[in-house]
Amino acid sequence: MVPVCQVFYHRPKCSIIWYPRPTSFSVVFAVVSKAHITVLSVNILLLKDKILPDLASTQAIKTLAIYGKSFRFAGAFLSRLQLQQAARLYHFCRCIDDIADESDCAFTAYKELHLLKQQLAINDTSDNPMLNDFKRLQAELQLPISWPNALIDGVLADTKPFTIEQQADLIRYAYQVAGVVGLMMCPIIRASDGGHPFAVDLGIAMQLTNIARDIFEDAHLDRCYLPVEWCNCTPTEIIANESETQEKVKLAIKRLLDLADHYYASGQVGFHFLPLRSRLAIAIASKVYRHIGKKIRRRDYCYWQGRVFVPLFTKVGLAVSAGLSLLNLPSKDRHQPALHHGLEDYIALDKSGL
Repeated sequence: MVPVCQVFYHRPKCSIIWYPRPTSFSVVFAVVSKAHITVLSVNILLLKDKILPDLASTQAIKTLAIYGKSFRFAGAFLSRLQLQQAARLYHFCRCIDDIADESDCAFTAYKELHLLKQQLAINDTSDNPMLNDFKRLQAELQLPISWPNALIDGVLADTKPFTIEQQADLIRYAYQVAGVVGLMMCPIIRASDGGHPFAVDLGIAMQLTNIARDIFEDAHLDRCYLPVEWCNCTPTEIIANESETQEKVKLAIKRLLDLADHYYASGQVGFHFLPLRSRLAIAIASKVYRHIGKKIRRRDYCYWQGRVFVPLFTKVGLAVSAGLSLLNLPSKDRHQPALHHGLEDYIALDKSGL
């Protein structure tokens, strides 16, 4: 049976046609207007690493496929070079994170991260292949040293006991470990400079979602990223999971996801600063990540029930939804400075390095 084209969006000036191709496991999207036709073919098997086999054999792509499934899915909509670069960036970020998470000794992890930060500032090659590859990527993309430095500073906090006292501290931490990743993605996805503040916001939104998803898991690592002013509960109390603690933490998770939604909304405004292909990929990544928060809400914030996942077929549906949402983007407003309250010193440093 031959599949038939289906028009699933129509307006006087623009229509979107969907054409499934089962034999090649792909879907063709055609955006038709009076001025032009834009065709985008998406092969679902790319998500299984059966396309770009040369990339799948690299450590960076493997790392992305194992640990960053949502980003790997969205990466199917990027060009080959963009996917390579995004995977290399993710590999660097993941390795930095693993130093803090997987070391048997916090002090050893602290020293290793400090050494990496020192080596980043030196032009010479090191005996660390991951670091050498990131330096090459940094040169290719002309990334300011302040961005990876901020990332390492944020991860360094995880190597020693620390408390997030208030919301501003939470946003600062989220900026360090995720907002700067949004900045480092900007040259990869060809974002114009005006999109940088919005890229920071999308990174922060995703990190807030991560925190909401991993409350119980982080408590077992003796960590709690919920501000004390929201929920004065220790990791030990979260693990003990008494009813009084449950209610406090559930309210804090709701507040966390409400805050994330403000940053997602700002990140969506930033799509105006992206070319069409990158715009679709980032819209999909945002949609999938935001769906994690929606699933947490649906189960009434019961953090002790395990991590929330988004299955592949749900991601495909979210990808279609993300594509449609691009036809009705919010207006291209100026960035809201209040979203970066507490980040003024970092933002000033970033601008000086650009």
